[in-house]
Amino acid sequence: MITPLKWQEWSRELEEHPDKEWTEFLVRGIRQGFRLGYNQSTVTARGQSGIMYNMAKLSMAVNEYLREELEAKRVWRVEGESQKSCVMLIPLVVNQSAPKGSSINDGIDRRLARVRHMSMDDVVERILNLGVGAEIAKADVSKAYRNVPVHPEDRWLLSIEWDGQVFVDGTLPFDLRSAPLLFMALGDTVEWVARRNGARWLQHCIDDVVTVGRAGSGECTRSMEAFKETHALLGMLLNAKNEEGPAEVLNFLDIELDTRKLEVRLPWLKELRKKLWEWKGRKKCCKRDRLSIIGLLNHACKAVPARRSFLRRILDLSMTVSKMDWWLRLKAADRADLEWWWRFGVL
Repeated sequence: MITPLKWQEWSRELEEHPDKEWTEFLVRGIRQGFRLGYNQSTVTARGQSGIMYNMAKLSMAVNEYLREELEAKRVWRVEGESQKSCVMLIPLVVNQSAPKGSSINDGIDRRLARVRHMSMDDVVERILNLGVGAEIAKADVSKAYRNVPVHPEDRWLLSIEWDGQVFVDGTLPFDLRSAPLLFMALGDTVEWVARRNGARWLQHCIDDVVTVGRAGSGECTRSMEAFKETHALLGMLLNAKNEEGPAEVLNFLDIELDTRKLEVRLPWLKELRKKLWEWKGRKKCCKRDRLSIIGLLNHACKAVPARRSFLRRILDLSMTVSKMDWWLRLKAADRADLEWWWRFGVL
């Protein structure tokens, strides 16, 4: 099993965890690989994947990706006949949700995609409780999903055919429906172990981790050190380039947190205002464009008071059609909500 995760250490650190069934599931998954939750009876006949990108332009990127994965032994080259999924894994090229009705994700229950992420409100509340000058630090896990091994019986789903050769992947791809849930299971457990090893307060969103401590107490530094030591112990590597803090001003998940002024800011405010300006006067749009602006506004909600009330109708309209390239007619109420965002939401 090619994974940096050390199952013996996981087993040892989780000996006192209250949920024995849960810990057995995790240790067994690290040792043998995790099942993906795929049920072939729920998909239609398998067929060729619909690839929507120019493969020639991406050839160099794909070859580089495969070279890196082969060197890391997360992907194996196989000879002869092999079961191949209708969708290739390569995140630069295709989508695990295509073609509709016969993709890998169509065979995975939607309930396995439900993940509760941390809330930025929890971080802000922590800062307010600690007061002016609270210290913040952040880190993120290197290669995130690619640390998580896949069970041998499910690897055929992640096979790749490229340039006349067949490769098999042994770790989670990024766009798999059940991947966030599996990775969050590991992340939540690492957080539990880190707290037992001295971390006072931690929150994580998939592979991004933040800690906040009282000014001048050293609490933030100790929590981050405990977190890093726990990751090293369990075999989950961190991306050293993205470590930052302790600091009083820090950008976390594209939201700027300032504990000196007790402010939450959007570093990309100018770009958002430009996007909103482009929507002024529009009377129709396709669903894809609609979801694009909704994504930006939903993220901005983390820093904007009275926020979601002016996003609900915009979101509801996008649900009236199913296909991304279908057009929607903007009603007066929708245009009014976008106008509110322009005038007051992102000053």
